[in-house]
Amino acid sequence: MSTLQQFNVVERKFAEADLLCIPKPTKYDGKGNANYRARVEIGRNRQTDVPVYKSIYGKTDAEARQKAYDFIRKEIAAQTERSKITGKLSYAIEQWLRTEKYGRVRQSTYDRLECTYLNQIKPYIGGLELRDVTKNDCKRILQANMEKGYSASTIKKASQLLKEFYSYQTAEDPTLRNPMANLKFYTEEFIHDRQSSVRKAREQAKAKKAKGQKLSPAEQELAESKLQMKDQEEIHVLTPEEIARIRDVVENGYVLRWESKKGNPIKTAPQKLKQAEFFLFLLNTGLRAGEARALKYSDINFETRRMEISRNITTTRTRDAEGNTVGGMTYVEGKPKTKSSARVLYLSLAALEYLKRLKAQEPEGYDGYIANSDGKPLNDATFRRRFNSLLTQAGVPHCGLHSLRHTFASYFYEYTNGNRKVVADYLGHSISNLTERVYVTTSDRFMEQSIRDFVL
Repeated sequence: MSTLQQFNVVERKFAEADLLCIPKPTKYDGKGNANYRARVEIGRNRQTDVPVYKSIYGKTDAEARQKAYDFIRKEIAAQTERSKITGKLSYAIEQWLRTEKYGRVRQSTYDRLECTYLNQIKPYIGGLELRDVTKNDCKRILQANMEKGYSASTIKKASQLLKEFYSYQTAEDPTLRNPMANLKFYTEEFIHDRQSSVRKAREQAKAKKAKGQKLSPAEQELAESKLQMKDQEEIHVLTPEEIARIRDVVENGYVLRWESKKGNPIKTAPQKLKQAEFFLFLLNTGLRAGEARALKYSDINFETRRMEISRNITTTRTRDAEGNTVGGMTYVEGKPKTKSSARVLYLSLAALEYLKRLKAQEPEGYDGYIANSDGKPLNDATFRRRFNSLLTQAGVPHCGLHSLRHTFASYFYEYTNGNRKVVADYLGHSISNLTERVYVTTSDRFMEQSIRDFVL
């Protein structure tokens, strides 16, 4: 294996490109087959002021040096172009994402920002000149997304991205007008009311089309729209009957049913869903999917029933060093979602039992991920496919994996007599208000018990 020679970085500021520096080799008695690396400072973290470097490799020190110079010249040209604050909005946002976001935020966060830009912003005003974008254009984006049926949170993310982008650009060039300044966001109630009226208009357009009546261009677009415009969804919490059916499938296996060519029903012998106990473990702990996928048996003390949550796994797009997507998805193991997400929990006896069953399915001495495929974290698509299969076999309406967390929160809230601080700490929330407002659905039984002895 070749040794790695590394150049020291000597800062040298350029008039056109601040915070760029060139590599200068130090004397190093390496071998002829050594690889050489030059580090170039490309900026500083805005929060910590820690330098951010890019590594450039070469087979010789001259090659590494030349590549570094080429990179610097390219960055100077790009920054000079950006400093003019001209060109298409799409180009400006893409450059901003690459230079100010990529490598400085979590990979999953960058994926979300890019997705928001590509779907909620670029189709509407991406072709406009940066300096020509007005406040009405920004309003049109939010209104168009609202009428397309996107959720309030999705529309808000588009608004936040534009606000941050223009705050950065106006700081770079004070002469640039900020179209997002003082632009108020729609309330959730207004968004839901507006979407409700659009849903009615779409149903009317579909009815006219079915009758063969002539449609206006706007009605034609509504009738052909494929986006789902759902009513405001309430938090989905599994009922005791649904939980019982899921538990039955996990405990006793499932039976495949189909019909023969003659129409006779055929059944197979009961079959077990692989690692199905994992979903009952989630139901009894309320862990986030990423936290559970990153959990290892070494994080659990089976004697004291203590479990340490210290990692999180997210699925992100595969990218090269420049941030370009190169196809496929990959999983990234990192820190928990927030500071309060890193926590030590006590397991219930039920959760511990499901863990023991999962471990019994692994080779003796295995101490890796509790949900795994050949020792590696379980693929996100496989994870969700197994959950959907479990719901189908149990006869439970399909819902997201997060519904298990909502279900745990609601039942545990009742079990603790409404102690939202305990529930929030267990779920890893920094504020208990979030737990009660978003995750907890109070049952009629709990409400009846709460009011039964109340007197004034």
